Amino acid sequence: MTETLHFACTECGKCCSEAPEMSLLEALSLGDVFIPSVAYKLTRFPKEDNEAGYATLKLHPDFEEMSPRDFVKALRESVAVKAGIEVTGEPGWDAFVFITSRPWHYQRASCPALDADGKRCTVHARRPSTCRTVPVRYDVPEALLVRAFHGTVTRGKAAKDAFLCDTTNKAPAFIKDGKLVDAAYAEDRESAVQRAIAEKELASRLIVSPYLPPAREVIERLRKHGPFSVSFHAAVLHAKELGKIEDAAARAFCEKQIARIDAEVDKAISRKRPDEREWTTRFRGLADAYRSALRALSA
Repeated sequence: MTETLHFACTECGKCCSEAPEMSLLEALSLGDVFIPSVAYKLTRFPKEDNEAGYATLKLHPDFEEMSPRDFVKALRESVAVKAGIEVTGEPGWDAFVFITSRPWHYQRASCPALDADGKRCTVHARRPSTCRTVPVRYDVPEALLVRAFHGTVTRGKAAKDAFLCDTTNKAPAFIKDGKLVDAAYAEDRESAVQRAIAEKELASRLIVSPYLPPAREVIERLRKHGPFSVSFHAAVLHAKELGKIEDAAARAFCEKQIARIDAEVDKAISRKRPDEREWTTRFRGLADAYRSALRALSA
């Protein structure tokens, strides 16, 4: 039985309900819009001979009809593995830490990059890869694309505040018989994958950075509590150290982030909301970290 999935974005803005996850270098280029953090994620799966491990796997509802071994086979080809940092210490399991960036912001109903109408993206021409690879993010392995498409688009269109994506036969073909046929999406996807792999050098520096939690602590926290994020200032310092960003650009980024953070904190103080105090404390600490980064750049 053949299946063709169609897709066209209608710019409804419904999937832009939060700030996007970005690569580290994308975050450096979008500091005028977002307040980025360094985000850690752990991908772990059983080794081939770990039968007990396979028996304990609980798959996401989008993939629960797959056999655990087929799912893990697909996962081994994911960006989280190819661009991730392999970690050891758990017999019978393979594990990789994938480092990206997630913007920090006070609670809001949509992405900070959206215009006042809540639909138009103000950074569309330089949007990050997660936005360019709508409707299925570039870090989803190709073998999982069909299931991920149904999980994202079909579920989104059935939601209370439904996505308005065009999935009729009038829209361009996206996937046919399990294979990508949208050439523009495929190109954006491949470019995003290659950029993520190219950033592994910077990620490897961050996992051992003296400015961030030690690797052992990061891995322990990931195993116990799942994904988390920390201050982005170290990414600026190590990107400059590796020649990924010029000294002047690194300084300008830190200065703009301090100004942006201070402005956000001032707005929060004027709102006088007790539930925002934790974020205000976090932002003040982040501003101090950027001030320390500026001193390090001047040393």
